[in-house]
Amino acid sequence: MKKPPRYLTMPSVQIDLALIKQLTSSIHKADVLGKFSTEDINKLTKHMIAVTVAEGEAIYVEGEPADYMGMLISGRLVVLKETQKGKSRQIADIQPGRTVGEMSMVDGKAHSATVVAGQESIMVILSQGAMVALIDEDPRLGANLLRNLAATISLRLRSTNNILAQYLD
Repeated sequence: MKKPPRYLTMPSVQIDLALIKQLTSSIHKADVLGKFSTEDINKLTKHMIAVTVAEGEAIYVEGEPADYMGMLISGRLVVLKETQKGKSRQIADIQPGRTVGEMSMVDGKAHSATVVAGQESIMVILSQGAMVALIDEDPRLGANLLRNLAATISLRLRSTNNILAQYLD
């Protein structure tokens, strides 16, 4: 039996005017959503779910499948990668305005890392199904979202390539 997505087990937060204001501020700093107008952000929020993540709680677990991405509104997330020897190493610290889970959102493959809340955090979640509904409802906005997702994944891959190159010498 398939387990429900992790975000469905987290306490939801009402997307009210205060959260939308905080979200709008974060989105304008965000890697994936940073180039959207306030009108577009309002359309996007209709397809998102806001959740509270307790400190230490996993949002994604390496190797588990998922079909959603999240954007951190407040708090801090820690990205952990398991080594070949089975040890968990921190590889990134995620601050508000940043997104996580884009690769699995796009390709439907298992998560490449574990993401846990470094402190109590609020995130907005966009599921793959909600993204498809958004694309059907507003193709221009959907295309912009997909373009920004591709650009974010590309930037992160370039950064990883640069880090890897340091170890090749």
